[in-house]
This record gives sequence, structure tokens and C-alpha cells, in this order.
Amino acid sequence: MGYIFRLHNGADTIKNWGNSHIYGSHVIEQIQDPNGETAKKEITSIPSPFARIDLVKTAFKKVTENGGALDGKTIHHKMVSDALDVAQIFFEYDKYKDKIDIIVWEKDTHINELLASKNYEHKQLGDVLKTYIEQDGKEYNLDKADRIYLLNYKDGTDEINILGATSPSTLFFTPANDLTYCDFQSGNDTFFDNDYRPLYKRDESFQIFLYALRKNTNNFARLFPEVDRYLTESFRMVNSNLRHKINQLTANDYTDNYDSINIGNNAGNTLYIVDGVEFRAKRPNRAEITNVSGFVINSNNTIDGQRPLVLPVDTYTHKTIYTQEIWDSHTEVPYYDSTPIKNRKLPGDGQKYPYLTIGDFLTDTIVEIPHEINNKRYFDGNIDKTEGNSYLLPLTDTFFHFFTTDDLLNKIMYDGRKMFELINNVSGITAVIRIPIRKNYIEYRRTYFRNGINSEDTKFTNDGAISQNTFGIGILPFVKFPDNVEKHYRVAFFDKVKTNQQTELTFINDNGDIINSENVVCCDKDIQNYICSHETYIVEDNFNRIKVGINDNVKGYIIPIFRNKGCNRRFTFAVDYGTTNTHIEYCTDDITNPRMFDIKEDEIQLYRMHNIYPRDINAGFVEDFIPETIGNKDGFTFPMRTVFAPNKGINYNTAPVAMAHGRIPFLYEKKSIPNWHDIKTELKWGGIDDGLLNLHIESIFILLRNKVILNEGCLPDTKIVWFYPASMTEDKVLRFKRFWNDAYVKYFGPNINNVESISESVAPYCHFMSTQGASNQTITIDIGGGTTDVLVIEQAKPRMLMSFRYASNAIFGDSYNSNPHQNGFVCKYLQLFKNILKENNLQELTQTLEQITGFNKSSDIITFLFSLQGDKVNNNKALNFMTKLQNDDKMRYVFIVFYSSIIYFIAKTMKTRGLKKPQTVAFSGNGARTLNILSPDNGMIGRFVQIIFNNVYQNEDGKIEVKMESNPKIATCKGGIQCVCSNVGDHLRTYDEIDELKTIVVGNNLDTDANNNMTYGDIDDSLRRNVVDNVRNFFDFLFKLHNDNKEFLINKLGADASIYDQVKEFCTGEDKFLRILCQKDLTKNSRKLIKILIIL
Repeated sequence: MGYIFRLHNGADTIKNWGNSHIYGSHVIEQIQDPNGETAKKEITSIPSPFARIDLVKTAFKKVTENGGALDGKTIHHKMVSDALDVAQIFFEYDKYKDKIDIIVWEKDTHINELLASKNYEHKQLGDVLKTYIEQDGKEYNLDKADRIYLLNYKDGTDEINILGATSPSTLFFTPANDLTYCDFQSGNDTFFDNDYRPLYKRDESFQIFLYALRKNTNNFARLFPEVDRYLTESFRMVNSNLRHKINQLTANDYTDNYDSINIGNNAGNTLYIVDGVEFRAKRPNRAEITNVSGFVINSNNTIDGQRPLVLPVDTYTHKTIYTQEIWDSHTEVPYYDSTPIKNRKLPGDGQKYPYLTIGDFLTDTIVEIPHEINNKRYFDGNIDKTEGNSYLLPLTDTFFHFFTTDDLLNKIMYDGRKMFELINNVSGITAVIRIPIRKNYIEYRRTYFRNGINSEDTKFTNDGAISQNTFGIGILPFVKFPDNVEKHYRVAFFDKVKTNQQTELTFINDNGDIINSENVVCCDKDIQNYICSHETYIVEDNFNRIKVGINDNVKGYIIPIFRNKGCNRRFTFAVDYGTTNTHIEYCTDDITNPRMFDIKEDEIQLYRMHNIYPRDINAGFVEDFIPETIGNKDGFTFPMRTVFAPNKGINYNTAPVAMAHGRIPFLYEKKSIPNWHDIKTELKWGGIDDGLLNLHIESIFILLRNKVILNEGCLPDTKIVWFYPASMTEDKVLRFKRFWNDAYVKYFGPNINNVESISESVAPYCHFMSTQGASNQTITIDIGGGTTDVLVIEQAKPRMLMSFRYASNAIFGDSYNSNPHQNGFVCKYLQLFKNILKENNLQELTQTLEQITGFNKSSDIITFLFSLQGDKVNNNKALNFMTKLQNDDKMRYVFIVFYSSIIYFIAKTMKTRGLKKPQTVAFSGNGARTLNILSPDNGMIGRFVQIIFNNVYQNEDGKIEVKMESNPKIATCKGGIQCVCSNVGDHLRTYDEIDELKTIVVGNNLDTDANNNMTYGDIDDSLRRNVVDNVRNFFDFLFKLHNDNKEFLINKLGADASIYDQVKEFCTGEDKFLRILCQKDLTKNSRKLIKILIIL
């Protein structure tokens, strides 16, 4: 049966629509609901379009009358709670405006539109509304309200989803519909749910707002008596602190502290409950959350000027304020939020305020590398198991927006826990990150699975995937540069490339700025033979982290643990840039004795990220960069071959970069050089491109610079000495000087006065005088690969200087357009050494020799043979080329002729200049090594030199002492440093001083000074014949010396007696030299000998 609700007591029932007496709350109160006051069923079917307004009005009265409790579960408590929910939505309009529309019902306008409608039902509705407003207007303040504002929930299932409206009687009211589908939350209060929240349990700011509204509204109690009564009762329930705040309110606080709600973004169209009563909204004040919430990130950086909240994704039980209330552990926070951080809305609260979740700090994929990390130089993520695989740090850019690498490495939480950890487990690896908040931290954990697949699902499951990759990284130099110097890094990257995989490195500094590293050099290689890519990143600024991106979707970070170095020492370097070999010595202000350039274990310049790599990656570091140590037991030591390896196809017009487009091939003569390197030797005189020479010199400077910076040296105070042969023209010296000066400015600073050039003739004397007690009557003879430089000192003053292109390459090289097939030493020994290498299973050296032989340069082959000694060949004496030559009595004649011709030429020239015989003859230079082939005893060599000088000078006065370092190459560098540091030889620094002292004697007449103005055009047949005559005179002199001194060449120097007559006949036969020049059937060894003699 149906129920009849009467507006008054009686039996009469009005049929259809008709006039009745004015009804009000007293009438509604008489209505008996057979369901009782349960909140399970709303009161409906009251025959009035404004009955719901009156029901809510009644509800406010019911919960406050007779000392009624504000808390309860009745239908009246529900209606009050829902009305307050609507009020709070309006109050927090800025927070919820994306979810709601405000629909305006204009009382007069819309009723008149209905009355004027041609639709009968619309017109009837207009009549009813007009009638009831006229009858009930004063009862419900409808006469004072021009508009009613309805809230439409945009996310509802219907086109229009009204969840409440303004009420001229109770501020707000709701429909009788089920509104639990709406998603509104404030703190831990979910609106329209079954937890009927009284005002005193709501957000404090909302409570203060309503009391401010009452304070600001004249006749509030008359207009809204039930609500006023409710506020009075609620006031009794609040704590004393809040009561004090409420009591301090003034009328102006309402307009001063709250903003108008502009309908339709129209500043003049604001929301009024009734005439004169504007309902305002909470002023967006995210600073309030910043100041109140305990989840605010503990970082100085912000997002759009705000410090975001860091919200837990797992159960969080610490009592921490969220926005206004304690965090509700049931609040669901997503693992990932695609909304830009600044536009996000707080989970469970809805306010627009930036927050962070696990996906903002940890990536969904971690990169696993199957090598053990060098955790002394690279951050290992505090992994629990240091041996075994390593991982890139699965951190996002957002993490580094708020925290520094120093935070990551050193920050400790209040309970002693580290900021970041990696924990191994059976399925993979778990990353743990702890983000500090106001008084605590939020811990995020994500496990990455080896069988995991990176997909959209991982954003909802918190499961990560492991991407397995193999690559190597090394940084050169491994140091943080001081602010006041130029920064020059080379970063090596070797990737075991997967199909369709592209890996890119990005370098980032302390400020989060990306360092321009667009200049990436990839070595051109044969992909079929080398599956490891070789790349060099050129980085010209300090950086503290490297972001590794793989195919744009997998990312991870590398954190190098750089060392900071000061500026406390001064370095001086000397670089003997020779034709065949280069040597470097250095000293400091606290180590004055020059020592060979080295890289010790505590000053490694290039630190690799991992301790062990696959063979191809491991080799790549040395092939394309530098070894970890030099001068240690690893086989890399100075003197070193003067050789450079530019990339094949290099274009010198595109500003190539040292140690990127080209490098010093430290493995040269040790292993095969990669086929993408273009090996270049004989750089000093070879007529090579300036760009190549510049790259080689800069590569040397990078080594020197790194040593200075790693040892707390001062770059601008560094001095560098380099050497040139006196036979080099001034134009070429100036060309070299430009290379050295430019490199100094680039890598050390603008003071090019710290770069000094010294003649190769002068430097050895400084060394021998300073360290070996050379006499005041001294000759220094520096024999290199391309030139021999001579300085004659008499009475401690330089008297004569000579330099000529007659040095060790005259013996071992390919003079006069010959090739290795015509070189006697190559023909005799090359195949022998190939066989010995194979017999000893030295495969790498065998391949290296084959490669060098393919370069078709005799000097390269011979130099390689000389290098086969010591640990390199397991101390196998059968591979000692020097020993082979010392035991070769027949070939010794070549060395006898070579050295005796040099001494003879010097002695004749000195006598012509009226200089006295020397007391000391000091040999230096790499070419002087083969003096030991004549005799291992310096005394015997001294006797040989003495005999030559005695016979040239025709007297036997005095004694000549020969001095030579065990490694003759070092004398020039050591002497150069002593020249600079001790001012020895200070009067022979400039080219003009050297040129003034330079002596030129043409081979046509050794008894008179040459015309220094002579040119190659002045050479004629007569001069050539005179040269041949002088060569014949030398041979006559040599063999007479032999006979007059008890067959000295055989008995003292050990030459083969069985071929003596043949050698003598060959060298001294009538018109032999003129005929030899045209002969085609000479033996290869004879051709070599004749070439040496012709050079003289």
C-alpha cells in the first residue's frame, strides 16, 4: 500500500494541484516516517519542489535540539554531513574544480522562460515554481535569493550528475540520491560516504572559514538559524586552540583571507547564497601544505616554486601530517603518475599540489653489466655483494633535481641507513631508495627481475625488469678539475653492441646542466671482425654523473668518485721528440733529480669502471687510449717509438681532436694494431700533414697535463722543454715551436715563456757536465734516428756545433728509395726472428711483426727487432737482436765504418777550426745504443776514438774518456731539464746563438771551412768527384789505422778476419765508388755498406 504524507492533520486530501496553507518546518515535523530515522532510506515524496531544502533545514535542527549529539547515524546526521560535504567542495573549489561544473539557476529568468514556453509541461512547472516561491519565499529565504548554484559532477555516469546546491536556508543541501559514487576526499574524510562527519571533526581551515562567514554576515542567526545553532554546538566540541582562533576572528577576516568564486571565469559573476551573503572559497595557498605536511621533501629544490610531498606506496604507520590530518595508511598512492609533477593532485585529498612517488625516483628497468665494478672509483650503489655483476644506478632525472651526487654517496638517514642500496636476491636485484622528508624518510623498494619485461604493466605492479648489457667505460683523467683551469676529458666507451641497439652517454654537472658532449668520435672498424664498438666522448667541463641511455627507453646513471686536487707543486718536463723514439723526463720543485716519465699505480690517468673486461674491451682501452701504468712491470716505458695512429680516413680540415681522432699507439711493437688505425712513423722529418703532427704533440701534452693535475701540480707554472737538431732550418724550428706553444696554451695556460726549445747538440752536454763530470774539453755526440748533433766545448765554452742527416736510419733505414728487400739487416734477420717467435708460440708478437713488415719500412722492422727483449719475450735471449748483432763479426764492419766515419769527420773538422783534442767524448741518443756492438767496454771504445783523434791530429797528447748512459736516449732530456733548472748552457738557448756557432763542412774538402751560402744548385760533377776522393781518403785512413795499431779492427773490435781483405778491397779499389753507383749485381749487404759510405 502507499503512504500519504499530509501537510496537516485531517482526513481531507487535496486532489491534483491546488492551494493550501503555507507549510513549514512545524508541518514537516508532524510527518511520521514508518521507516524511522534510519539513514538507510532517504525521506522523499514530499509534495513540494523545495521540500529537500526544508528537510536539510530540519536535519540541522534535529541534530542540535534538546542537547542532541552532533555525532550520529540517523538520516538527519547524514543530511547534515552531506550538506557540509557540498559546502566543503565549494570551499575548496580550486582543489576540485576539475571535477565539477557550477550550474546557475536564475530564479526569475528561468521561471519566466518556463512560463513563456509553448510546451504545456514546461509552463505548468513554471506556474508551480512561481506559486511555491510566492507562498514559501519568506520561510526559506527564497525571496532573498536570485540564484541557486548547483554542483554537477563531471565524472558521473549521466550527462548531468547533480550532487548538491546552494540553499538560502542552510547554505547548502544535497539531493536524496546515492552519492557514494563521487570521488571527493579531504584528508582522511571521504565525502558522501557512510561515515557522517560533523563539522568539529573536519579540516580546521574549513571550520574557521564557516565561523568567519558567520562573523562577516549581518543577521546570520536570523537568516540561517539552524546552521547558526549548529555552529554554536560545534564550537563547544573543538579544542581550546581552535576556539581561540575562532574567537580572534573579525568581520574583515572573511573578505581578507578568502577568494570570491568566479562563475564561468567571470570576475564580476560571484557566488551569493542570498542577497548580501557571498560564499567565498579557500585561497589557494600551497605554502600551507608546505608548512604543515610532514611529507614535504627535505630538499632545497622545488617544482614550480613548491616543495613536493613524497608519498609512501606501501603501508606507512608513522604518525605524519598529510595536508591537515594524520596520514591514512589506507590511502592509495600510484607507483607511477604520468601527470606532470606540477599539475598533480594529491591522492586521497584531491588538492592540486605536486607530489612524488616511487616512479619519480626509480626507473622501471635496471641495466646489469656482467663485470665487477671498481667501487673505489665508481659508486656501486652500496650493493650488498660487491663481487660479480654490477648495475647502472636505476635513478631518474627527478631524483637529481632534488639531490646531488654527494647526497647519494654520503647522506645518512636519522637511523643510520644509507640513502641508496642494491640488494641481491634469487630473482634479480632490489633497489632501495630512502627519500628524506621533514622529520623522517620515505623508503621505496623495487625488485628488478631477470625475466621481467618492461611494459606498461610494470607501472601498476612495481615490478622492474633487468636489461643485460656488456660495455666498458673509462674516464681520462680521473679527477675533478679546479675552477680556474680549462677542462679536458676523454671518456672511453666500448659497447658489445646488440642488434638495433643504440647507446648514448650524457654528461651532467653539479648544477644539473648537460655538458656539451656532441663531439663523439667512433672508430671506423670492421664489424665482422670486431663486435665491440669503440667511441670517444670529448667533454670540456667538469661533470659528476653520466646518464646512459639505451634506445631512448632504458636509462641508468654512472657516478664517478672523482678526486679533488690542489695546486702545490711545480713540474718541469723535457720531451725529446726523436725521429725513431721519443723520451720524456720530468722533475718537480721537491724532486730535483730528473726521472723518466711514468704513470704510477697511485696516479692512474684513465680509470676503468670495472676491474675485469672481456678481451676486446680490455684491449680497446690501451689501443685507443693509454695503459693504466707506464714505467711499471706492464711493458710500457719510455723511451717509446715516435709513432702515431690517426683514425683511417681522418680529415684534418675538420679540427680533429687528440686522443679521439688519433692516439699514441702504446701497443705498437707489442701487439697488432687495430685495422681502423693508420700507423704513421718518422713524423719528425717525414713531411707529414701539420694536423697529424699537432695531434701527436697534443696527445703528449695530455699525458703531461694529467700527471701535473693528478699530483697537485700547478698547470700555469709547468715548464716544458723540447729539442730540435741544429741541422733543422729555422723555418722548420719555428713551425715546430708553433705546435708546442699552441699545445701549451690549450692545456696549461697562456704563458708560453714556460715553453723552451733547446738544441739537441747542447742538452746532452748539460747532463754529462752536471752528473758525470765531463771535462772542460768535451764533445757530445747525440746520434738519433735522423740526425747526429755535435757540440764541442773548449775551456768550458761552446766552440763548435754541427748537425747532419747521418744517423742510425742511415744504417737501418731505406735511404736512396730502397726498401726492406734491399736492406741487409732485414734480409739476414727477419725470417730468422719470425721462425724463433713461432717456435716459442709467441703468436701476438708474430702477428705484430707481420703487420709491421707490411708497412714496408726497414727502420720499423729493425726497431721492432730491437724491442724483443726482457719480459716481452719471456727473457728469451735467442730473441735479443742486440746480442745477435754483437755476435755477428761480419756485420760489425758496418758499425765500424759508421762510427769511425762520424769520429773522423768530427776530428777533421775540429782540426780545421783549430780546436784542441777533447778530453771527454760523450755519446747520447737512441742511435748510440749500437756502440755496444763495437765493444761492450767503454774503455775499448775510448781507445778507438783516441786512435782516430791521434791520427787526425798527428799527435798522441792527452787521453780521451768516453761517457755514455746505459740508455743513451735519456741524456738529452735530463740535460734539457738541467739546462732550464740550473741554467747550464744558458748562453745557447736561441736559434741565432746556435746558428752562429754552427759549422758546415762539405765533404769535398774537410781541411777548409765550407761556404755557408752554398746551395744544392752549386753541386756539380767536380764536387761529387772530390767527395768520392774524400771518402777514399777516409777508407785509406781507417785501414792504415787498423794496420798501424796491431790490426785493431779485428783484434780489439772483433771484426771477422776472414773477410777483412774483401772489405778493404771493396772499399778502396780503384774507381770503385763511381762504378758501384751504376752496378746492379751487388749483394744486398754491400749495397747497404756503400750507401753508408756515400752519405759521408
